[in-house]
Amino acid sequence: MTLFASSDLEGKSIGTWKIGKKISNIDKTTQYSLFYHVSSDGVNAIMKVLDVEKCNTGPLEEGTGRNELVSRETTAFHYETKVVKACAGKHMNNVIRYIESGEVDFREYSLPTVTYIIYEQSEGKIEDFLDFSSKVDFVSDLKTLVSR
Repeated sequence: MTLFASSDLEGKSIGTWKIGKKISNIDKTTQYSLFYHVSSDGVNAIMKVLDVEKCNTGPLEEGTGRNELVSRETTAFHYETKVVKACAGKHMNNVIRYIESGEVDFREYSLPTVTYIIYEQSEGKIEDFLDFSSKVDFVSDLKTLVSR
């Protein structure tokens, strides 16, 4: 068993959402995110989760400390949540629609907090969703560079 709830969600539930299989993330631009299939009341969706395990145990970029990495990735994830909430209900074309987001704790883990965003399941392939997610991450990176 892992210490990190975010890495072990298959078969669990968040609210009315039943969490299914983890989706293989082959897009390295979303390297600190995990993706799961979720369903609720006949609606299928995709859940993006902050990969707390990789933030805390993965390799570090040269000149970046662990706390800096965790802070940066948490900030980027929350920024994405704000962006997609702002887009919700605005009838924007080519934007995967936001359903809900939040944080939940699974107390049986040493690091119990799961930070997530649930998006509609797009008509295209999962790679299309990962591409969308990487673009939002890129926008977040630009915001960070501009605010320095």
